[in-house]
Amino acid sequence: MVFSLTETVTTEISGDSEEALEEALFAELRRISCSCRIASARTIEVESVNASFGSILRNDDTVVTLRPHRRGRGYVMEARVRYRPSVWFWLFLAGDLLLLEVLVGFLGLVLTLGLYFYNRKLVADALSTALRYAAAAVK
Repeated sequence: MVFSLTETVTTEISGDSEEALEEALFAELRRISCSCRIASARTIEVESVNASFGSILRNDDTVVTLRPHRRGRGYVMEARVRYRPSVWFWLFLAGDLLLLEVLVGFLGLVLTLGLYFYNRKLVADALSTALRYAAAAVK
């Protein structure tokens, strides 16, 4: 899944304000991610934002670009995020589905065996009754 986030910073466009904004942006991104590097002028690449225990289920790569606002009202920061499931996600999902199959399969097995033995009793009772009635009719 790919999604974008944008934020407009209203400030005067100058080399000093752009540099200060880049430094503040890099410091903040470095604080919230495992890996942060300046790829080129106005572009920062970020990996594993807010990594925690649950992060083994996902991979995220973000490219943050800084560009002047088209109307000259400051800068636009755009983060394009590529968010996708990890290998661990697919392993856990397969395990969950297998476990679900086992549980449903177990319940299905119990239900099937229960119905099988219940119907066996119904057939035996019906035949026993029929034989008794037949024997009583002959006497």
